[in-house]
Amino acid sequence: MPRSDALSRFIAVLGEGLCAAYAPGHPGHTVAQRMRQALTAPAQQCSALTRQTLPVCQHLGAALASAQATGSAPLGAWANAFAHLAPDLHWARSQRRGTDTFHHGHANTEIVGPTGLEQRTDVVLGASLLAPGVVYPDHDHPPEEIYLVMSAGDWFNPGAGWYTPGAGGAVHHPPGIVHAMRSGTTPLLAVWCLWPGP
Repeated sequence: MPRSDALSRFIAVLGEGLCAAYAPGHPGHTVAQRMRQALTAPAQQCSALTRQTLPVCQHLGAALASAQATGSAPLGAWANAFAHLAPDLHWARSQRRGTDTFHHGHANTEIVGPTGLEQRTDVVLGASLLAPGVVYPDHDHPPEEIYLVMSAGDWFNPGAGWYTPGAGGAVHHPPGIVHAMRSGTTPLLAVWCLWPGP
């Protein structure tokens, strides 16, 4: 089935951003190239989940406006593409254990993947939104991962501690690494890309 115009645009600008995030030879660049290549062919459309928002989604507009206000052309393109896709997204809470602040202050959406707008298993694309002052707790997973950071926030892994990639930055997680993220005084929006592989 053909992709919607909004999803096609999102995948195109995301692919460009992923491949530009790291220099050739970096593991993040390698996995970004693989994901971009895999996404050239559309997969089955998924209609199992309908549009859903949560109270925390009231912060989405501020996060996108923050991204657009940076003056960065790539970041503005990501934010615009996400904004056009947003009306179709299904937001839900993670089942990970955490504080009440985490439970009520975050939402995830799968854009491409087993429950996404495009149903597939070789690449999973989604996004996480955190209200101000929320910590997304330590977790790990087998697939390699890249985040494209849309608005201000901090990331953690045991080797680096807490660090700030900045809006428009990228975060690469090798398979199995423990990681976390947190928002500051403003909402955090980040697009994540998991590579389970073919």
